[in-house]
Amino acid sequence: MRKIFFIAAIAALASAQGFTLKLGYDCGMGMTNGGNSYNLTIGMDEKATNGLDREFDSPAPPIPPEICYANFVAPEGQPPFNLLWSDVRPVSAQATWKLHTIRNTGGGKLYYPIDDMPKGYTLFVLGANMDMLGGSILTQEKDTVLTIIAIEGKIERKCAIMLPEGTEAVTVVEILKDGEKISEVTDTEIRGNVLLFDPDIDQGRYTWKIGKDTGEFILP
Repeated sequence: MRKIFFIAAIAALASAQGFTLKLGYDCGMGMTNGGNSYNLTIGMDEKATNGLDREFDSPAPPIPPEICYANFVAPEGQPPFNLLWSDVRPVSAQATWKLHTIRNTGGGKLYYPIDDMPKGYTLFVLGANMDMLGGSILTQEKDTVLTIIAIEGKIERKCAIMLPEGTEAVTVVEILKDGEKISEVTDTEIRGNVLLFDPDIDQGRYTWKIGKDTGEFILP
């Protein structure tokens, strides 16, 4: 009994280690004046909360006029106290960060040190597995919210999207390009409220369709 308890305690400790990942975001790459670069951080720590933690988080200053701006919005708290440049969450099996951009003319570029990717989690941004992106991804002007998903464990699936609200099961994901169906995926996996899948098509930006719900994703 003691050995079993000891092993369980070690497993619990390992799963509670969390991670920290530094990100950079070049915002407004099409602007002659007003483009900007931001140093951002996401992560998990057993002492953190879903709101503003002075020990871990960095509040974003008020949004200035005319320049491109980027910040995370924490799940808890009210503006401006939930607008962050560093957003560390409690340790959990799954978490989602939303990076909001304003006046992002011409789109931007998200980059990160690939060697610093967390060992115990797989991260996805705009639907793409960040382990497979090589350390950066270009975003479009219409990408006003960049969703980053972290799932415990190392996952080989290329893509992940948030399930449409109320969806409990998925039999097929249709893949569209320029409004036309080009493929479909039936081999899917659900983790919490996230759908994992592997389209058998070339790299690029596509539209997924589940029932009447649609959204865009990037295939690394």
